[in-house]
Amino acid sequence: MAESKQKLVELGALLLVWYGFGAASNIYCKQFLSEVASPITLTVSQYLVGVVICALYGLFFAPSEPEKPATTKASSSSSTLKVATSSAFGLWVVVCLTNAFGHLMTNWSMMSGEVSFTHTIKAAEPIFSFFLAIVFMKSSYTPLTLVSIVTVVVGIMIATASEARYSHLGLLTAMLSNALFSSRNVFTKMLLTRLNQKEDVHFGFYYFLVLSLSGVGVLLPLWIVQQFFSLVASNPSSPSVIDLGQLAAPILTNDTITTNPKVDLEGFLMFNGVVWLLVKASVTHTVYNVVSFFILANVSAVTHAISNAMRRVVIIAVAVLVFRNPISL
Repeated sequence: MAESKQKLVELGALLLVWYGFGAASNIYCKQFLSEVASPITLTVSQYLVGVVICALYGLFFAPSEPEKPATTKASSSSSTLKVATSSAFGLWVVVCLTNAFGHLMTNWSMMSGEVSFTHTIKAAEPIFSFFLAIVFMKSSYTPLTLVSIVTVVVGIMIATASEARYSHLGLLTAMLSNALFSSRNVFTKMLLTRLNQKEDVHFGFYYFLVLSLSGVGVLLPLWIVQQFFSLVASNPSSPSVIDLGQLAAPILTNDTITTNPKVDLEGFLMFNGVVWLLVKASVTHTVYNVVSFFILANVSAVTHAISNAMRRVVIIAVAVLVFRNPISL
């Protein structure tokens, strides 16, 4: 009895951390994107921090594998390697690509509109998962599930129509994010079935590390190209859209230091503040993802999905309070 109460308290604490860091991450992301209109910069940074934290976890906290007899170990290792390198490779590629661009689309949506609006649309993600599961996994659902799906669609249509700061681009990128993340989830389930892999906290870290590494690999070259063209062809007529290259220019240019030290100091402070926002957005994003795996290892998938839906409600409420977004009833 005492043990079950302790587990319940621990789970409650994890949920609070999950909700808190999830809300903080979205607030910091929006603040950063308001200063630097570059969602790919934010996404790459979040993946880089994810790689570092997961690597540190693997080095210091991951449990060592128990020793097995030589014959069994060799046989098991060979079988796992064969599955992981052949039949599951295509699924890994799809999972990594859909995750990388799904995350980019989410950040792009937050740059284009309000955080509350993005997460209202993101609440429709189960709809995409519903149809993709039918197509790719041949799943079957009850009529009651269909009714629930239709209810969610109608609610989102009403919320979209009444949004005070509606954005076509915000809607489109949030919908694309839903499609990509739902595809990732469905193909992840197929991958786990193919590998006969159980979902636990240690696999969660490994999974998140792979997704973070692949995200860096896919998006970093695109970020380098974007930064190059931004530095070569900056647009001074758009002062509200500030790029990292433009922010760093006053610090890196010697002429500025000699001719106008005040501008140099202002540029340095502004650059420093934006970088600090980027760090906070990336660290909080990684923490709430890591905590999510801890929770998933202790509850059922259904309970986790319900908790995730509630997390979006918390994010919307916090975003409305912090940014004073006008809302309609």
